[in-house]
Amino acid sequence: MIAKPHKNGESLRTTIRLRHSDGYFIWAHFSARFTYDDTMRPVAISGSLTDVTTLIAIESALQDAHKKIDQTRQLNTSFLARMSHEIRTPLNAITGYVQLLERQLKDDNAKGHIKVIKESVGQLIDVMSEIIDAGRLEAGEMKLKVDNVNLETLMAYFDKAFLEEAKIRGLDFVVVYDNKMDMNVLIDEQRLSQIIFNLVNNAIKYTEKGVVLLRLETSKYSFNRVELKFFIEDTGVGITDQSIIDYINNEQSEDSINMITANGLGLSIVYNLTKMMKGAIHVTSTKETGTIFELTFKVTLASNKSDESSDYNSNIFFLKIELIEVNVFLLQRITK
Repeated sequence: MIAKPHKNGESLRTTIRLRHSDGYFIWAHFSARFTYDDTMRPVAISGSLTDVTTLIAIESALQDAHKKIDQTRQLNTSFLARMSHEIRTPLNAITGYVQLLERQLKDDNAKGHIKVIKESVGQLIDVMSEIIDAGRLEAGEMKLKVDNVNLETLMAYFDKAFLEEAKIRGLDFVVVYDNKMDMNVLIDEQRLSQIIFNLVNNAIKYTEKGVVLLRLETSKYSFNRVELKFFIEDTGVGITDQSIIDYINNEQSEDSINMITANGLGLSIVYNLTKMMKGAIHVTSTKETGTIFELTFKVTLASNKSDESSDYNSNIFFLKIELIEVNVFLLQRITK
């Protein structure tokens, strides 16, 4: 039954299912206005019925489509996670044995071959990580973890992390920040590092000569809030496809989204992680001159703390392999 209004002129709106005279059912939007006498008996009604069967069917189809999309994403993420586990196990074992061989070999030619193997395995592991991260981001399964991060320590870590790779490629790598900046902030350190690593690695990869610069600027805009601006600049080939720049700068189109995906998952992950962290990203690029990425994050200041567990300058080397027998063998060799 449909509840009726109890005041003169009060409207009633609802959606009802009706049986057509031909025997099939339809959905109708029912809108009515009632008039009552002094004893609250209805004496008049005016209203309309609108057939909304098609609209209801479209809404139902959209809901079903969304459910199927969500199920597909979950299946993809689950499959990628299992596949990653299966592939990482032998790759990690190969990495361990390659590192042992690298220590034992004396011949420079053989060391060169080992270096190629190690770099290739590293690239495969990076690709697997990007595939997993892209799947988790698409499925909405990636969660942020807020850390108490010392900016000076973080920038010093980046300085050491990329210096050797840039030197090998004949590039200058420069990190610019206030070395007296003893400031702690609350931010997801792992995801921030992932963003910076992706952009700096790309800058080094696509710069044949010159310099790659990582710069951090900070500005306090309230008593406990600060704005972080990271700049990743290079003198490389530049981004030649304008659609990629449009995508990153929020001038998105279907072509730009397809183009950035076709050019690798790294930039897509950078973009999505930045947005997930409520940050902003902007890029300017000139062909054969270079590219500048600008990242902005508004974060909360945290109390300074001395935490040796977050010290990046550790000389202790940890290697985890998922095969127990390989773990035992490597541990025995490393500790000899």
